[in-house]
Amino acid sequence: RRRYTPSRRAKEPRIQNLTEGARERRQTRTMAPTYSFPILGNNDIIACLAELDITITEKELLRPHPDTLFKVYEDLVVLLCGETREEMYTPNLEAAANCLEFPELYEEAIGALKFHRHL
Repeated sequence: RRRYTPSRRAKEPRIQNLTEGARERRQTRTMAPTYSFPILGNNDIIACLAELDITITEKELLRPHPDTLFKVYEDLVVLLCGETREEMYTPNLEAAANCLEFPELYEEAIGALKFHRHL
C-alpha cells in the first residue's frame, strides 16, 4: 500500500493566495483590541474613588463582595445622577397603581428597579 503524503504546497499557509485586502482584514481580526482609556492599577482606582469620597480598600477591590460593590455603585449613581438615595428608592405608587393590582407589595422591588435603571 502507498501512504498518503501531502504535497509541500498543501503544507504552506493559505495566506499566500489571499489578496492584499483580505490579508489585512485577517491580520486586524487577530490583533488585540485597543482602547482609548488607560488601564489603571489598584492604587490608582482607589485614589480616583477617594477623590469622589467613595472609600474602598485594596482588599475589597481585590476580593469584591456583592454588598461592597453595591455600595460603591450606589454612591456613583448618587454622585453622577444628582439624585439622593431617598429619591432613588422612593417608588411612584400612583404610577404603579395603574399597572399593578397591589402596588404596595412591590415598594422595595420598584425602588431596586429604579436604582438598576439609573445604573
